[in-house]
Amino acid sequence: MSNLNYGFGEDQTKKGGNPFPIACDVDNVEITNCKYSSGTSQTGKEWEAIDVTYTRAGTNLSDKMFAVNPDNVQARSFIPGDTYETALEDKVKTYNTQLKHIATKLGITDQELMKCRTTPFAALAEDYCNLINSHSNGQKLYLKTTLNGGYPKVCRNPNNNIPFLQNMNDGPCELVYNPKELEALEKEMAPKNGVMEGSGSPSSKWLSDSI
Repeated sequence: MSNLNYGFGEDQTKKGGNPFPIACDVDNVEITNCKYSSGTSQTGKEWEAIDVTYTRAGTNLSDKMFAVNPDNVQARSFIPGDTYETALEDKVKTYNTQLKHIATKLGITDQELMKCRTTPFAALAEDYCNLINSHSNGQKLYLKTTLNGGYPKVCRNPNNNIPFLQNMNDGPCELVYNPKELEALEKEMAPKNGVMEGSGSPSSKWLSDSI
């Protein structure tokens, strides 16, 4: 135990972190990696995903976009006459739309996307990730973020098509929180740290203390 490296030198202490901002208009974000991943859950279910890494000021935020698992889909009770088949089709369309949403913010065209293989998922992911990685260099983006369990995450809901990304060359940021997103964000934040700004975006001073 006497050989433990106690002390206060540069090799004995850690530098302060640089948390990813939480706001609907985080600027100067770049996509620095997009890759296919797969594995097995603790319950033994296999999964596949496309991992998108967003980077700002040296800090990374990864968004694991899980492929649709048909076993996890069921008819939606809040939609009269809904069926499993309809719910599954809608789930896949939403996933496709979110992938396209990211691609279009990098200037990737429909023609380029249509060249991607669509089955199996691993093939789609390989072609899609190659496209994203080849177009992302130097592209500055606005990104909408939120909190999940006290940690920053991309404000992307796998059940809807609400925009979460915008190219900064397209003008002032138009990304906003909807009422449900604001409600969820408020629940994650401790009131003692501050208040919400009039724009609907959390105060930057508040956010730096909340992570």
